[in-house]
Amino acid sequence: MATEGFDVRISLQRLLVGMLLVIVPLSILGLYITTHSDKVLQSTVGNHFRIIAESKAGQIGQFVNDLVVIMGALASSPAVREETAAADTAYRAAGGPAADRRIQSIQEHWDGPQSAPAVEMILSTRAAHMLSSYRATDPRFLRVTVTDNSGAVVAATHKPTKYFYGDDQQWLAAYAGGKGAIQLGDVKYDSATKTNYISIAAPVMEEGTGRFLGAAQALVDISPIAAMLNRGLVEGGTHASLIKDDGTIIFGPDVSMLMNLKAREYPAVSDAITAAGRATGYVVADIGGGLRNLTAFADTELKRDYQNLGWMVIVAQDEREAAAPLRAIGLFALLMLILGLLMTVIFGVYFHLHRRQRITDIAPAEEVPEQKEVAATSIHST
Repeated sequence: MATEGFDVRISLQRLLVGMLLVIVPLSILGLYITTHSDKVLQSTVGNHFRIIAESKAGQIGQFVNDLVVIMGALASSPAVREETAAADTAYRAAGGPAADRRIQSIQEHWDGPQSAPAVEMILSTRAAHMLSSYRATDPRFLRVTVTDNSGAVVAATHKPTKYFYGDDQQWLAAYAGGKGAIQLGDVKYDSATKTNYISIAAPVMEEGTGRFLGAAQALVDISPIAAMLNRGLVEGGTHASLIKDDGTIIFGPDVSMLMNLKAREYPAVSDAITAAGRATGYVVADIGGGLRNLTAFADTELKRDYQNLGWMVIVAQDEREAAAPLRAIGLFALLMLILGLLMTVIFGVYFHLHRRQRITDIAPAEEVPEQKEVAATSIHST
C-alpha cells in the first residue's frame, strides 16, 4: 500500500520575503537593544555597587563613632575624673609659676633615668590601672594617656613619649578654650606593627560645673576596617577601598599607607562629585592602559564632625567583568542584527538578479511571431 505524502513547494522569492518580514523587525529590535544595553547594564551594576559602597561607608562611620563613645566613657569615668581633679588641686596649691617650673623640669629629663619616679607614679595610679584593664579587653586601644588641665600627664597605660602635652595641637583642640571638645587626628601608619591608627582626644569635664579638668588621649587601631571592606566581596572581582579626601589609599587591595598611593579611580570620582554635588553615586573611571573601572563611591560623612577624617569608600570592578553576566543578551542582539542585515543584502541581490533575468528572457520571446510571419510571406510569394 503506497503512502501518500504532501509535496510542499515554496518559491525562493516568497521564502526570502517571509524571512525578511520576520528578521527585519528583529534586527531593528536588536539594534535598539545593542544601543541601549551598555547603559542599562552600567546603570544596574553601578547602582548595585553604590548600595555596597553606601553600606560599607555607614559601617565605617559607625565604627569610628563607637570609638568616640568609648573614649568619652573612659574620659568621664570616676577614676579619671578623680585623678585629674586631684592634679588640678595640687597645681593650684603649688601656685602657677612653681608648678610650671616643676613640669618643665620633668619634661627636660623625661628621656633620662631621672624620670623613673614620675613614670612609675603615672603608671600606678587608679586611673592607669583602670585604663590598662580596659585595654586588655579591647586591643584596638593601643595607648591611653590622661593629662590634667595644664597638659601634664597624670595617668597612662604606657610611658608617654613626653610629659607635657599642653602645647600639643590635639590637646589644645580638646581643651577648646576651656569648653572641651572631641578631637580626632588624621590616620597614621606604624611601620613597626604595620598598623593604621588614629588618635582620639576627649575632654575630662568636672561633673556638675562642666569645668575643664584635663583630657584623655588614645591611639586606636583601625585595622578592623579592612575586614569590613572585604566582607561580602568575591576575591579577584569587585574590590573596595577606603581613601582620604585627596585620593590617598588608607585600605585597599595589596596596598598599605606606607606606599602613599592614590586611587586610580579618584580623579573621575572627584570630577563626578564636583559636577553633581553628590556624596554617593557611580562613574566609569578611565584608569589608564585602555582599562576602565565601573566605580561607585560613598562618603563616610565623618568629616562633618571630625575635620581630619574626610574618608570615602569606593567599590570598583573592571567594566568588562562587571557586565559579563548579562553580556550574552547584547551578543545575541548583535548577532540578530548582523543576520538581518545579511538576509536583507541577500534578498536585494537575488531580487536584482532575478529581475534582470526576466527582462532578458521576455525580449526574444516577442520576436518569434514576427519571424514566422516573414517566413510565411516569403513562401506565399514563391
